[in-house]
Formats: sequence, structure tokens, C-alpha cells
Amino acid sequence: MKFGSHILPTYMPEVDGALADYYRCMFEQIVEVEKLGFDQAWVTEHHFGGYGGTLPHPPTFLSAVAQMTSSIRLGVAVAVLPLHSPLELAEAYAMADVISNGRIDFGMGKGSEPVEYRKFGASRDEATARFSESAEIIRQAWSDAPINFHGQFSNPCSGRIRRSGSAPSAVKRRFVGRVKWATT
Repeated sequence: MKFGSHILPTYMPEVDGALADYYRCMFEQIVEVEKLGFDQAWVTEHHFGGYGGTLPHPPTFLSAVAQMTSSIRLGVAVAVLPLHSPLELAEAYAMADVISNGRIDFGMGKGSEPVEYRKFGASRDEATARFSESAEIIRQAWSDAPINFHGQFSNPCSGRIRRSGSAPSAVKRRFVGRVKWATT
């Protein structure tokens, strides 16, 4: 059995103080659960509000906490694919994976908050199709072959996401072969 911690931050300035202090508290929680022997720490992507909205870009947060930890796996639950450029997500999480020495776990989904779609100017009606396209582009970006994709919403150029350094690509190993179930 493995143990993990999931942080869904609900930030209230009048209770939690300055946002920088709040981030430090989240970092300290993850450092502490690693010391206690937990295997994983997960954060959630949300935007524009107190409910989870203090982590609008999880790869930045995970890269920072990776510098304070050494063995705990770090994950996102979930990256909201329809709200982002799939190549930008692929690059950001690949970079976080390199910085963490291969400790990133990548969860993906369509999101649950209608307000986030409205504020991003995205259509919930297109969420499933955008999710499927994004998942395939990210899968290809993390493979060893060039991207070869032409879709309804995205037509990225051929290329690969470069991972510099010697970190193993845990993101790629876990993701590339297991996307089919999520898109069917």
C-alpha cells in the first residue's frame, strides 16, 4: 500500500495571511509528509478563486517543491487540458519532471468549474473533444517520434519536446502507453 497527500487549497486571506506565506505552508506540508514516509503529494489546478485558485500553474509549484524534497512523487490532479495549449502543458510538465529528477505524475481531466471555462472564454461543449486532442498531442510530444497531428482545434508543427539533463522521464513512461482509456 502507498500513501499520498492531496492538497486542494482553499485560500482565505483573512485567515491564511499573505499568499506567499500560504505557499510556504503548502511547501512545508509536503516536506513534512515526505519525512513521515508518504509516497506521493498531489496538488490541484484551479483558477480565479479561493477554492483551489491559488495554484493556477501546478508545474511551477511542483518544480519549487521538488527543490525542497528528494524522494516523494509529485503530481497534479488534474491538469485541465481544454483550458490550455497542449504543447505548453507538455513542455511545462516535462521541465518539472527534469527538475524533480523524474518524480512528476501527470493527471489530466476536463475540469469541474464552469466559472473557469467562462473566464478563459472556453466552451464546455467542446471540452471532451479538446481533451481528446490535447491528450493525443501531449502523448506524441512525450514520445520519441515527432508530433504528427492535425485536429479540429490544434495543428502543432512537427517537433519533439526536448528534455535536457539526465533525469528519467517518469512522465513519459507512465503516460505514453496509457492514454487510450481516457479518450474513449
